[in-house]
Amino acid sequence: MPGRKEKGDTRTEPDHMNSEWDWGSWNWNPTLHSPEVGDTNEGTVPESLLKEVPGELVWNESGSVYVQTHVFRLTSDLRSLSFALHGETYLDGLQIVTDMQNCPGHQSLHNCVFVDCETTGLGHLSIPFMVGVATYEHVNNLSVHQPLASPDGSSLLRTNSLSIPQRSTSETPTHFVVRQLFAWHPGEEGALLETLQSLVAPYRICVTFNGNSFDLPLLQRRYQNLGIRFPELPLNDPFANEGFCSLDLLPIARRLWRRRIGSCALTNCERQILGVRRTHADVHGSQIPGIYRQFLDTGRARALSQVFYHNRQDIISMAFLLERIAKTLSEPCAARSSQICGEDALAISQILMRQGDSHRGVDLLRYAIRALAGSTLQAEAFCMLATWYKRQQDWTNAVLLWEEWLSTAVEDSPLPYVELAKFHEWQQKDLDQAEVYTRWAMHVSAATGYRGGNQVQELALKHRLRRVQRKKASRANR
Repeated sequence: MPGRKEKGDTRTEPDHMNSEWDWGSWNWNPTLHSPEVGDTNEGTVPESLLKEVPGELVWNESGSVYVQTHVFRLTSDLRSLSFALHGETYLDGLQIVTDMQNCPGHQSLHNCVFVDCETTGLGHLSIPFMVGVATYEHVNNLSVHQPLASPDGSSLLRTNSLSIPQRSTSETPTHFVVRQLFAWHPGEEGALLETLQSLVAPYRICVTFNGNSFDLPLLQRRYQNLGIRFPELPLNDPFANEGFCSLDLLPIARRLWRRRIGSCALTNCERQILGVRRTHADVHGSQIPGIYRQFLDTGRARALSQVFYHNRQDIISMAFLLERIAKTLSEPCAARSSQICGEDALAISQILMRQGDSHRGVDLLRYAIRALAGSTLQAEAFCMLATWYKRQQDWTNAVLLWEEWLSTAVEDSPLPYVELAKFHEWQQKDLDQAEVYTRWAMHVSAATGYRGGNQVQELALKHRLRRVQRKKASRANR
């Protein structure tokens, strides 16, 4: 992900670590490590880069890009997480939370490509100096790539990292492959984008985290800019394909989990949803632009290894978060409600009700009321379900819920008293009960400082009480 502070992070970094810069106007010394055209000798790459971040230099028509490739067997576990069921996890349920019009039907995680960028900043001058790309692929013979064992259980490929065949319908994926494309000096952004194009183009579903707001618009802008600067290069934007489906996990995570975990920053989703924490090898996102500039100035890549780790973990986490989201939203929600926590059931039910699927939405709301006993969120579930029954004019169920709400909620609220007052005034014509519930609503509102002592609420309750009293007086006179 691009360098930025997460919500609640009060740490500060030196100015040179946070500053955004345009390398087109930057006085860079190309004599440190600039390749000759057509030179395929890896000796042109700084020795520190080869040592700290083992990889290979890959050439194309636009130049060279440095690639580090990690492969994870789908039969292996990554700490407490397993790749084994990714192929059996389908994306159909995500249609209720996101627009997937261009997505082919009944696609599993194996049909996705995961993309994440590290950039020189957040503004319009920033460029993607690293792009992580992950796919599920069938690897026939891992040994030909001269792998090295990595601490995270993956195999680090040393040769031919781009020669692994793309996933085809006739081959069952055997590995989760993470390729990190790195512009090892400023002139190689075009080579990075051309390589990215070849990796992404075969896939219809691109998964990102905040990609619709940042990563994809940035990449599209850079493809356009390079197309103008280098008209002889075939740099078509793979992300502008009409059949392309962009699946951004951040807004989905917010709709599902914000009630439960608060901040939906990727690292917080890792901790709260996946139950994993990053090691000391990680680096804070705000430091990444400065680390890259330091590498370009000095050729030293020790700190750069942390950026590769950060980007790789972002990619891996996206795959497992998508699996968790897809399983949470899979059919049928009501039958699986016992496996969903109350906060998630409330979030999903709200989505279903907005989509017009009231049958499953009502079932999940009933489950959420039970599961959220003792939680302040239970009142929200009571309110949503009772409001739905009220709109259906199912007064029996609506009244039962309002009465249960005021008798069981952790925090007292004037809302169920107000609704019962309305019911008795307008439906039952029982003005005595309407006055009782209105007075209770006023008492609760005053006692709890409801909505910070909202004067509008107080005036509305006084107006309701006076109207009920006038009606009673008029009835008595008759």
